[in-house]
Parts: sequence; structure tokens; C-alpha cells
Amino acid sequence: MRAQRISSFQELAAAVGACDPRYTAHVWGDQGLRSWTVKAGACLLMRDANAGRNHLKVVLSDPDEDGYVLFVGIMTIRDDRHDRACVIMPGDHSFIRAPSTVAYDHCRRVKAATLAKAVESGAALARDAFGDDLLARMRRGVSKSRFTPAEVWRTAPRTWAA
Repeated sequence: MRAQRISSFQELAAAVGACDPRYTAHVWGDQGLRSWTVKAGACLLMRDANAGRNHLKVVLSDPDEDGYVLFVGIMTIRDDRHDRACVIMPGDHSFIRAPSTVAYDHCRRVKAATLAKAVESGAALARDAFGDDLLARMRRGVSKSRFTPAEVWRTAPRTWAA
């Protein structure tokens, strides 16, 4: 799903009313004002300080009552030593161009408002959201991966394992 195109402030007001404004970023671009909401399936392209390049990141959950989401990165498979809990192939998502894996070892709880601010500031770029089927596969991988951090295990809904 692409970011919603908004061409007037009236449309902006209507869009903000439909979602929690604390978790929504509004960005001016070559196609007008767009909104992006932090919710399950939302994707960001963010710079990885350690690798020195951009990586696709995915929001696995809607914001909880404290405003946190589960957030995980996607990494290109480079050798046989990768987590096999959820492999993503080209065609599964518009951004994926090579076989990739979900980096459950880097899955974290983060403030949804922080992600919205990153998009608004330009520190992160919104990308097409993941579809429901791929999101469900990624959520099941949380319980399959032996690399999932304990904090994520404790907060992930048990229904994801089904």
C-alpha cells in the first residue's frame, strides 16, 4: 500500500482524523503532501550506522497502549548462515530484489512517535507497506526464530505463532 496522496489541507485534516496523529508523518514531495502512519506492515528505508547503507525496516505490530511497536529489519541473504524463520523472495514486496531474511536478532520495541518523526525529518523514507500474507509470515517467524530477543518474545501476541 502506498502512502495516501493528499493535495489540500482539508484532505490532510480528514486523513489525520482517521488515524492517531501522534503516529502519523506528513511529508511534502514532488507529488504533493503525503501521510504515512506507523502501523503493522508499514515499511521504512533507514540508514544502518554499522553497515553504512540503507536497510528496509518493517513495523510488525500496531502501537500498543504505551505507544510502542515491534520493529524489525530485512537483510539480503549473503551466505548459508542466515536465519531461516522467514525468507522473503523477490516479488514478495516491491523493494525486495534478492532473497532476503528477517533479522529477528535486531527486532526491537520502539516508540511509534519516534518512527513518525524520523519520516517527517527525512531520516527515514516511507516505502510500500507489506501485504497481510507476508506480514503474517513475518509474525509467525518471531516465535520460530531462535534469535528473537526475550523482550520481543514477552510482548509479541501469542496468536502470531499460529
